[in-house]
Amino acid sequence: MSQLTSFDCPSFAVGCQTNPLNGQKYDGCCVSQDGLFVFAQNYTTGLSYDGLNRNWTTNSVVAEIGPRFTIHGLWPDNCDGTYNSTTWNANHTEKTSFDYDLYGCDATRAVQDAQSILLSEAEGSCATAALLDFMQTNWRVGNRDDNWFWSHEWSKHGTCASSYDPQCLDTSDVYAGLVDFFGAAVAVFKHIDLLAAFGAAGIVPSDSTTYNLTALNNAHQTAFGFPGGMQCVSRNGSQYLSEVWSYLSETPNHNYIAASPDLVVAGAYQSCKLALPITIPLAEAHGDGRKVVERLYVFDFDSTLFRSPQPSPQLWASEARGMLISECGWFMEPRTLSESLGVGVAVDGEGSDCWWEQQLLGQLRALRRQDKQQNEQRQEPEEPQQELQLQQRHDSAALFVLLTGRRHDLFHARISALANAAIPDHFDLVLLKELVRDTAAPDNSSTDIAKLSSPNTLDFKWDVLECLLAAFPRITRVDIWDDRRKHLDAFKKLLAEHPASPLAEMHLVVHDPNKLIFLPQDKELEMAADLVANANEKTKTALAIQSAAQTKLRANKKKNGNGKVEKNNQDENLSISFVDKVSIESTSTVGIIGSDDIELLSDHKKSPKQSSKKQLFILKMSQSIQYTGIFITPSSASALVAAVANPLEPSRSITNADHVTICLGPASNAVDIIQALGGLNATVTMQATAYGTSGEGDAQVTAVRVRETDGRVISKNEVAHCTLYVGVKGKARDSNFITEWREFNVPIQITGVVKEKVLWNLSRKKVDNKTGEVSDSPKIQALSKEVSVGTLIKAVRPALKGHEIGEAVKKVEDLMAKNGVENIVANSTVIEAFVSSIFE
Repeated sequence: MSQLTSFDCPSFAVGCQTNPLNGQKYDGCCVSQDGLFVFAQNYTTGLSYDGLNRNWTTNSVVAEIGPRFTIHGLWPDNCDGTYNSTTWNANHTEKTSFDYDLYGCDATRAVQDAQSILLSEAEGSCATAALLDFMQTNWRVGNRDDNWFWSHEWSKHGTCASSYDPQCLDTSDVYAGLVDFFGAAVAVFKHIDLLAAFGAAGIVPSDSTTYNLTALNNAHQTAFGFPGGMQCVSRNGSQYLSEVWSYLSETPNHNYIAASPDLVVAGAYQSCKLALPITIPLAEAHGDGRKVVERLYVFDFDSTLFRSPQPSPQLWASEARGMLISECGWFMEPRTLSESLGVGVAVDGEGSDCWWEQQLLGQLRALRRQDKQQNEQRQEPEEPQQELQLQQRHDSAALFVLLTGRRHDLFHARISALANAAIPDHFDLVLLKELVRDTAAPDNSSTDIAKLSSPNTLDFKWDVLECLLAAFPRITRVDIWDDRRKHLDAFKKLLAEHPASPLAEMHLVVHDPNKLIFLPQDKELEMAADLVANANEKTKTALAIQSAAQTKLRANKKKNGNGKVEKNNQDENLSISFVDKVSIESTSTVGIIGSDDIELLSDHKKSPKQSSKKQLFILKMSQSIQYTGIFITPSSASALVAAVANPLEPSRSITNADHVTICLGPASNAVDIIQALGGLNATVTMQATAYGTSGEGDAQVTAVRVRETDGRVISKNEVAHCTLYVGVKGKARDSNFITEWREFNVPIQITGVVKEKVLWNLSRKKVDNKTGEVSDSPKIQALSKEVSVGTLIKAVRPALKGHEIGEAVKKVEDLMAKNGVENIVANSTVIEAFVSSIFE
């Protein structure tokens, strides 16, 4: 692959000229060797002439967009105006409308379906999506196939421009040259505005006024520095402008400047006759038909539109759920959206709709209908107040975007299929994160992770928003739906500071926690074991790379005496940076527990001293008994829920109604009570005698007080009770603080079975960076029976002061509340992960 230096491609390079420093032609990857280009624009009514059948028609382009200029092509010529002779396949038949036999300079790069290539590229790039949208209005071919036209232009002309050759582009994308070529042509089209240039000289489309060739070329020269080439078609003895050629020279990075047609041996080609008047027809004007995007609607996927499965609280302790997401890459695992595991399919006879947030889907459908109705209500053409004023009408439109931090290569096909099944044709763009090549990784690395990295989800989404605002500069309103307040607050602030200053409306989406859906438990455990194993394997890879780097450094230092050679210092920086990249992506050094992806920290800008302090961990799965209780039957739970109304909206609380706690930990912690009840697996008959509430608002907790029918003690708690409802900001344990109980008129009979609640945990085993030995990770010391979040933040960012620490503490507490993590010593490891995550 050609890697150009600044000397190989100086900024002053111009096609068809030699380098004044050495008298040599510029590298063909800098500017095309045949560096004179013709940029051709069609006038739409000129396209009404069907040259194939030699007759005039009112073609679809004229009917749709009226009289104006559209792109014909960007054509590389030799510097004397000659051009590559087209080569025809032996089976070529003249006058065949869809002739893919024609190619230019490289048959291996010729294409037959440019549109599909652009659509594929657009799935991962909002810039390419905007390019395709623009081409569909402004690069047209009359009644024929636009896709054929684009394929023809690239195959015949694009393959002849050396600067678009794959060896010149720093990418492995075989179609990058094609996309760049179309993008360059569109950029030139936006600059060479012929209607504006002609209008400035008093030349406007008209069915009654005619102009001459000299006037047209003078207008072109005044606007762009040089005359152009005017092309006409004849009808009934009159000539009509059909096309204009502008001559260009290429400069680095596929930019173009005006060039003199005097470079061409015979001068600018003119098919318009000098002696005959020229008509630029206005007939068939129906406005330009463009949908000018003025509103942008952006929807997140996981936990916003879709109830993506998360680690089940029936299987995992709360801190383990957080670690599976933040440290093991839960949302990077394709099985979390796998149809074979039931994701997106009917559940318990409810249909597949249960996977989607139906209220939000309703809003999306309503917005789409509203947009469609507005675009169908076309205004009647206005009478021009004067002939010099060309009336145009734009249909205001909205752009609907599904934007998620999941990886494009792993999830695009699946997410697109899910969305199309539930809400077909509702999204204009479905955009996911792309892996990007990490230039800091050694070329000889044996691991793919070292060479590819993923941008932070928040940064990725903002990059997309900036791209869309640039591609559609008339956007005046942006609405974003997301389940993470941190992201919404960031978008609100960034949009307020953006030069476009659109009205920004942020919509926080909170799912009903009682409607969450989880994977089959056996499959979830199997997947979790794989995720833990993969994380541990990456840690071992990081250790191996670090060991090899240290060995190389020792060898270099021994060879050079003191190791102070600049090259060795650079190698050390690179090696440690590379180890950090691997460890960051696979271990507990970082992680954001969120709703769409593990977010990765790009740490290669840190100094070697900072980087070398990264601590690696091995993760271990184990089971533990969380508590022992009387687990009530489904019918008993239903009776309790029917008897006590939830004081909160269902979406603002979790319904428990599943057990009466006997004791924390195993049954051995309450032997006397459990033996009196009949031991483990014994059935216990109870009565719910009263109900009560603690806390306020979303922190409310509601429970029923219970007693054993025969009066036996059933709990080590001061008041035996069953928690029914827990607000989204409340804690189940707060039911112990209920002091006021309202008696039932008649006690409610309930039954349950004595069992131990067993959950899976994840523990960290510290790895010695030098020896590779594994040991238990030391516990964080608790302050006043709680983990001091502020102390942890100061340890990570000692420079923070006062309100900055307070803001950071608030972010950590929000993450804890969202993921149901209590501020207790047992959760210290996941709280530490939360602290690390907010600085990514």
